[in-house]
Amino acid sequence: MAYSDHFREMFVMAVDRLAGSPQQSLLKQFVTHKSEPGEVVYLDGIAPSDAVTKTAIASQPTVEKYNALETPDIDDLTDLRTPFKKVTKQRTLCFPTILEWGHSIDDTTKIAEMTDPTNAIFQAGMSTFFTGEDELIIAALAAATVTRGKNSGNTSAISFPAGQKLTLDATNTDNVNTDVFADILEIIRQNYIKAELVVMAVSPWFASTLIKKSGGTITSKDFVDSGRFFATGELPDIYGVRVIVHPLLQTTTVTDEYAYAWTPMGLTYNQFKPLSKRMGEDPSERFELKTYVNEAVGVARVDDKRVIQITVDKTGS
Repeated sequence: MAYSDHFREMFVMAVDRLAGSPQQSLLKQFVTHKSEPGEVVYLDGIAPSDAVTKTAIASQPTVEKYNALETPDIDDLTDLRTPFKKVTKQRTLCFPTILEWGHSIDDTTKIAEMTDPTNAIFQAGMSTFFTGEDELIIAALAAATVTRGKNSGNTSAISFPAGQKLTLDATNTDNVNTDVFADILEIIRQNYIKAELVVMAVSPWFASTLIKKSGGTITSKDFVDSGRFFATGELPDIYGVRVIVHPLLQTTTVTDEYAYAWTPMGLTYNQFKPLSKRMGEDPSERFELKTYVNEAVGVARVDDKRVIQITVDKTGS
């Protein structure tokens, strides 16, 4: 095996190891996944209007009723046929985003920077991928509108429903308490969503405030920990909601703070192009070893009734 091939294999294995490590995106574990290629894709769901139809048994056409008619016509005969049913798909437009990272070294004495999964530089580089994936998921949760339609020529911007929003009192952080979990589950249940995992993402400030205001009923162990989750599958809950603390939700202002709750069927993560790993010598730069990692992904909110946007003001904190 050539020297460069050996390094290349080490690099690919290291990327794969980190991509499956506890450092990977935790939010990505709680959405649905697809792998549809294309410049854009439509993610299919079921429109809210496609509910079951109800007919009183006395009004239901039967063969006996038809045979009892003295002068049946073609409409009476047609009524006996199984009615035509077809689900109207709720198609949500999803765009890809290219995530990419790379690194170069000028001599092989620094090869660990690109082949050792425990190396700080390598870990920091790959962590930007996981951060980028989380940013796309949070953006889909927070989106004020999504584009839906039957095809590219028939789309419209659909606003997030007002009934799926929770606003905590902007003057008093005492309102950031365990009542928020009851409010979330109430909305979920009102939408006839049953037996689905309910996940919530909050900022470190939000989590800290919940702990302080809980009267000792909530501790840091009640929040989902990526290390424990990826090692043992442990998934603690707080009053029926799995809560993830995420630094990307921390704001730098003293006012608006945001959190999101959802079930996995509410969001779809589409892998337009799988994670690609490349290493090679660049003759244009004195044969430095260069690495390049990239993927194309997109995230869209496909079912608004499975997502809840929560706003709280930090003024009183």
